[in-house]
Amino acid sequence: MEKDFKFKAIRVIVVLAVAIVIAVLLIKMQPEPEHKIRTETALLVEALPAKAETLNMIIESYGTVKPRELLKLVAEVKGQIVSLGPAFKEGSFIKKGMTLIKIDPRSYQLEVDKRKVEIKQAEAVVPTKQCRFGNTAMFCFVNT
Repeated sequence: MEKDFKFKAIRVIVVLAVAIVIAVLLIKMQPEPEHKIRTETALLVEALPAKAETLNMIIESYGTVKPRELLKLVAEVKGQIVSLGPAFKEGSFIKKGMTLIKIDPRSYQLEVDKRKVEIKQAEAVVPTKQCRFGNTAMFCFVNT
């Protein structure tokens, strides 16, 4: 048994010695690396100036989109739209007092003039109506 142990120990030592000798030989026989001079090369890049653009985003999705605030624009007068303000865009923010839409003033100015004429006609008819329905019918005929 002692012989087997010695034989196994000698085999391990021989294998290790051979491995060390081969490693040393490989290191010694290794060729010297060539020293290359490092040259810096610039990256090929084309630079362009940045500019602001308005881009339309297209988002494909499923679901319901609800705005934070819902605004319903209704004109106080009728008329044809003459021009749109520069801030009048879908999804844009507006401030109080900003002009969004200009309406042609001719149509509602005609309506105002028509109503003024109707008021003057009604004011002219009032005294005669008062004389007809009031107790002072004699007084009205004398004054008119």
